[in-house]
Amino acid sequence: MHAWRASGVFCAARDADCHASFVRAWLDTADTIARALRIGRWHGT
Repeated sequence: MHAWRASGVFCAARDADCHASFVRAWLDTADTIARALRIGRWHGT
């Protein structure tokens, strides 16, 4: 999973809380983008 690999850049290897919050933020962002794209398609833009 890309989020886990990316979190390795920002988080200490054993910092599980940092990894978990990074992944959650990553998924939230991806979900927001996906939703925006769906809305854009829905409105025909």
